[in-house]
Amino acid sequence: MPTLEKWEIKSCVCGEKEIHLEELFQALNENYEAIFYVDFEQDKVHPYCIKKELTEVLGEFLEQKPSYKELMNTYIDVVVSKKDKDEMRAVTKFSFLKEQLKYAKAYTYEYHLERNGIEYVFRFKIANIEDNGELKRAVVGMADVSTQKAVELRINHIGNKILIVEDDEISCMMLKEILSSTYEVL
Repeated sequence: MPTLEKWEIKSCVCGEKEIHLEELFQALNENYEAIFYVDFEQDKVHPYCIKKELTEVLGEFLEQKPSYKELMNTYIDVVVSKKDKDEMRAVTKFSFLKEQLKYAKAYTYEYHLERNGIEYVFRFKIANIEDNGELKRAVVGMADVSTQKAVELRINHIGNKILIVEDDEISCMMLKEILSSTYEVL
């Protein structure tokens, strides 16, 4: 795996505080199960970090230094839920990503996987390193966003309730009638 010593930029200044790349990667590492540097010109994938759960199922394969296409196909075959396999193959193809990243620096896709009978929601994210819109080098990450999605679902569910506070009883009844098709009126 590449080490930070091999990177040319070791730190940056944010406000008045100097931030080291190691701190940034450690922060990402908390949320991501895997982070890869991908050199599409050389067709090389360089793992930055891979958590235990993924190492257990792909460790030997990753030691073979696969190409990006081999990595994604094997990851999808071994890890991704059956219902998302075909779509994930389509959205992780180089040609699709090249088109998506012409005008944006990053692309994300959410998918599901199952471990020990529990379904998880994961997010694939690719960030283009090039500034000219060409996809030559990128950082790819796979993050478990199950907790975040559960919170979003709860917020969306809670967000569909409304409390009417109105002194006039007729106005209150009219508002309740109008709003009840969209909101749960409390």
